[in-house]
Amino acid sequence: ETPVEPSKPAVAEPIEKPLVAVKPPIKRETIATRKSQKIIPAKKDAAYRSGSFQAMFFDVAGLTIAVPLIELGGIYNVSKTNSLVGKPEWFKGVMIHRDDQINVVDTALWVMPEKCDQALKDSLNYKYVIMLSQSKWGVLAENLVDTVTLQQEDVKWLDDSRKRPWLAGLVKNRMCALLEVDAFIQLLEEGMNINQE
Repeated sequence: ETPVEPSKPAVAEPIEKPLVAVKPPIKRETIATRKSQKIIPAKKDAAYRSGSFQAMFFDVAGLTIAVPLIELGGIYNVSKTNSLVGKPEWFKGVMIHRDDQINVVDTALWVMPEKCDQALKDSLNYKYVIMLSQSKWGVLAENLVDTVTLQQEDVKWLDDSRKRPWLAGLVKNRMCALLEVDAFIQLLEEGMNINQE
């Protein structure tokens, strides 16, 4: 009889452990939306910060931007967006895709607000929405350029993320920005543009 009793708590223990395993995704969301923490450091432990990795290049108003393929949440064709009152100018609106609500960012207005005069705005021909990781945020692109495998030495990594947290580094041979997706999402969540305003 005595050996049977200690086995009862041993059976109860594994039932409690899976409940703890559910918590990490909630933690990730807290980091992405917490307003008290203005800047998140560069993700030096990100999968693409060691060895080779693939990056997708897209362009907006003549500017090429790269995003690590592992941080890409999907690509959709642009469809109608519903604009919302009181949002920043770069917030294009909400697009519905298969019952999902996507927050659409006018990439040109976000990246280069000072250059976006009426002529540039009228010339933009957005065709795609590029989803950022598993978030509800998508950035507009005019063209999908290509997907390339990059080595670590192909990128000039930016380790000081205070001034430009959204920038992981520069792709040397194309002299274009490689997005730091998590920090970019945080800025969008806080309603901030490239100048953190």
